[in-house]
Amino acid sequence: MARSESPREDLLRQATAMPERAEMHVQGFAETVVVGFRRDGAGSVYLGQDRVYQFNTAGELRRAFVEPLLYKAEHGQLVSLRRERDFERTVLLRHELTAAESDDFLAAAAEHLRALADACASRTFVLVGQRSELHEPALLDRIQAWLMGLTLPPPIAKSAKVG
Repeated sequence: MARSESPREDLLRQATAMPERAEMHVQGFAETVVVGFRRDGAGSVYLGQDRVYQFNTAGELRRAFVEPLLYKAEHGQLVSLRRERDFERTVLLRHELTAAESDDFLAAAAEHLRALADACASRTFVLVGQRSELHEPALLDRIQAWLMGLTLPPPIAKSAKVG
C-alpha cells in the first residue's frame, strides 16, 4: 500500500513544543500564519501548511520546509532533502545548495518574514487565537519585537538542532 501524507497538526491547539504561539490571518498570505516560541525562546514561523521557517535562539535559520522540500542547516550551509517514496520505502535525497541557490532561498525567506513583520508592526492582521502556556503577558508584542529583530536575510545556523 502506498503511503500518503496527512495534514499537519492544528498548530494553535497541538504544537506543544511551542508553549507560546499565536495564529493570525495576515493580508497577503493565502493561509493562516502561526508564530511561536519554544521554551528556550527559539522562534518558528508557519506560513500555512507548506512554508515553515525555524530558528535557534540566536535568530539563525536552522530548518525550513517549503513544499516539497525540507531544508536544514549543516555547518552553516543549507541542505535540501526531498522524500522519494515507492510502495516499499521512503528515501531522502540530499542536495547541498549552491551559493546562488542558498541566496535565492534566503531572499525569498526574507521577503516573507519582512512582510509578516510589517503586518505585525502595523497590526494589519486578524488574530485567530493564541496560547500562552508560560503566561506571557504580551505575546503579540513579543512576536512583533522578535520579527523586527531578525536579521534579514537570516543567517544560517551551524546545525539544525535547536540548542
